Amino acid sequence: MPIRRRKDKRRNIEPDADTRWNLELGWLHDVTGDEMREAWGRHGDWIMERQPRAGIRAHAWWVFDSGLGYQPDDEATALYEMGLLDATEIAQVRRDYGHLPEEMWPAFMRAGYDS
Repeated sequence: MPIRRRKDKRRNIEPDADTRWNLELGWLHDVTGDEMREAWGRHGDWIMERQPRAGIRAHAWWVFDSGLGYQPDDEATALYEMGLLDATEIAQVRRDYGHLPEEMWPAFMRAGYDS
């Protein structure tokens, strides 16, 4: 029988505006990496549950959780290559970018793309 993990409610606390901007976009205010790691520990679930669109993640997720340690330019393709986009999110990325010129698409959407 699978064991259900309890959600850590401490990670689901709404951050103040400055902390939210720091976690989502990068360190915009005078804070240390350790302070941001601590803030991500407190607010990470709240931030991730409110991602603004498919194919992207918060800056702090890339730095602390992705295993890369940095936020790539083409987030959607990085997530695709990491196997972290499900079919629904892939379809949404295709809808979001499909009306734009092909050179603006994430690489995984381009013809002949091999991961």
